[in-house]
Amino acid sequence: MAEGNRVRLPSGIVEAQYDPLSGRTEAYRHNVQQLMALHNDPSFSHHTPDKVTQDFEGLAVLLEKGAWKSVIKVAQKCMGQTALLYQKLQCRLCIILSLIKLKQFDGAESDFRDIGEFDSAKYVCSNFPETYADKKGSLVPFNLRLLFAELPVQMGKDPNCDSLYALLEYCKQNMQEKVCLDTVQLKLINQNTNTTAELLSSPEKEISPPTWSTLYCRVAYVIATQHIQKGDLEAALFVMQNLILPRFPNEIHVLSAMLRIFLQAGNVATAKSFLGRIEESVREIVSQKHGVDSIEEFVEKQESSEEISEEDLDIISLVYCDRGFIKMTEDNFKEASQFFEKLTKLCPESPEVVSNYALCLLYDGHLMEAISALEEQLYQQEPQAFIQEPLVFNLCSLYDLAWLNSSEKKENLFLHLFPHLPDDFDVSVFK
Repeated sequence: MAEGNRVRLPSGIVEAQYDPLSGRTEAYRHNVQQLMALHNDPSFSHHTPDKVTQDFEGLAVLLEKGAWKSVIKVAQKCMGQTALLYQKLQCRLCIILSLIKLKQFDGAESDFRDIGEFDSAKYVCSNFPETYADKKGSLVPFNLRLLFAELPVQMGKDPNCDSLYALLEYCKQNMQEKVCLDTVQLKLINQNTNTTAELLSSPEKEISPPTWSTLYCRVAYVIATQHIQKGDLEAALFVMQNLILPRFPNEIHVLSAMLRIFLQAGNVATAKSFLGRIEESVREIVSQKHGVDSIEEFVEKQESSEEISEEDLDIISLVYCDRGFIKMTEDNFKEASQFFEKLTKLCPESPEVVSNYALCLLYDGHLMEAISALEEQLYQQEPQAFIQEPLVFNLCSLYDLAWLNSSEKKENLFLHLFPHLPDDFDVSVFK
């Protein structure tokens, strides 16, 4: 969050030491290079199809691991095993998602052409009275519509996000016409984009039903994110202020998104005003739910609790992260690190928290502590939750700062993470 010209040089640079095994370095590096080449081989996957059951349960396991190459194979097999159209569409969804993850955009486009028009009669529930006698609407999962809208943007064919705005209009029309969402389609919608296995939820699975309003805002979030990635913060703010905030004026996640965009735009004063609104909303929530008068009292109560609900953790993480981000913008990395350090104890499995904690330690002059914070998570026996390209890249960059000869450190990290890497992971971050 800090500007580059304000960052202090970290202390504690460690000189490279003599390694009696350095004679093996060339062969060792050759092995690493071979494994990197293997990872990039289109036919190779770290999690092969034969390691899971050849059904939707096995497909869910592969989705969670990011084994996109194997997902395609198992989804194709599942598609041939079912006669139900909604399951075939779910398989298509998994295949297209995998192709996009692997940047095989032409293949994804081809699959969409095979599916045809989403609103054609062949996908309407009423045309299958024996299977969906009491259902109305479409069998097409909403996620499939969203992927279809995102694809041309990712391919650079739609720089203005017109396809996403068209989907937004589709949601708006259904809101205005009060189109019923109580259909098979509703129960196929993935509520949490971070949990890819939920793409496979069956029509019988009870989930909290979305509304066209929440789907509208979900698409608007995607549009705002696309604008941010393109560096167009003005367009992102327009989407947030005009399309999302009026519908959810006091929703703390919406307010937090506004705060973070204003911080990126350099408007710290406005970001602080949103923090005030977030804190006020959170105080009301914890007062009504837990009978406490302050956020700090609430946090202390949660720290002493053996079990903390996901909802409570979410509230704490949001407030403390936003406080930390503002302190980082003000170059107050010591106070910022205190917010993130507390969160590492409450939310030890959060990559965002650990990554920002390490960043604060670095900018506060504690290089080796920053390295330890990242290594502690990435050198776990099961490090999948933390295998994210930015986090791994940050650790490799810290190795470059700390050691004159950092190659072996990065190679050791690569060898440890190699069996767990998602198929779409960019191994160039280790270099």
